[in-house]
Amino acid sequence: MKLSVRFIFSLSLTAVAMCSQALAQDPAAPPQFRSRSEHAVERRKTETAFPEVVRVLRTLHLPPDKMREAEAKLMRSEAETRAAREELQSLTQRAEGQEYNRRSETSARVMELRTNLQKSTDQLHSEIKSLLTPQQRDEFDKHLRRQKPEPESRRLGSR
Repeated sequence: MKLSVRFIFSLSLTAVAMCSQALAQDPAAPPQFRSRSEHAVERRKTETAFPEVVRVLRTLHLPPDKMREAEAKLMRSEAETRAAREELQSLTQRAEGQEYNRRSETSARVMELRTNLQKSTDQLHSEIKSLLTPQQRDEFDKHLRRQKPEPESRRLGSR
C-alpha cells in the first residue's frame, strides 16, 4: 500500500514538474522581470522597435489579457531582431562615409537584413492579428497602411 502511494505521489510530482516546464517555455507567456524598471526598459525598447504597432494597439482598446499577449509577442520579436537592426544601422552609417565601390559591397548585406526584418515584421503582424477580432484586424490593417510612408517612386511619379 505504501509503495503505491509513493508511486502515485512521485508521478504527480513529475507531472507538475513537466507542466511547469511547459509553461516556462511557452513563447506566448509574458516575460518575467525582476523589477518594474527592468520591465519599463524592455517596453521602451519595444516601443522604439515597433512604434507603429504599439500606436495601433493602443487605439484598438484591447482587453488586458489580449494586450499582455500582444506585448509579449512584441517583446519577443524585438529581442529576436535586435542584432539584425543594430547591424543594419551600423552598416548604413558606415556606408554614408564610404566611397561608392565599397558601398555596393555592403548594400547586398543591407538588402538581406532589410528583407529578413520585413519578414519578421510581417510574421509579427500576423501573430498579433490572430489575437484580434475581424473588426479589430480591419482597423489594425487600416492604421498600418495610413502610417506607412509612400514609396519614393510613387511620390516622384505623381508630380
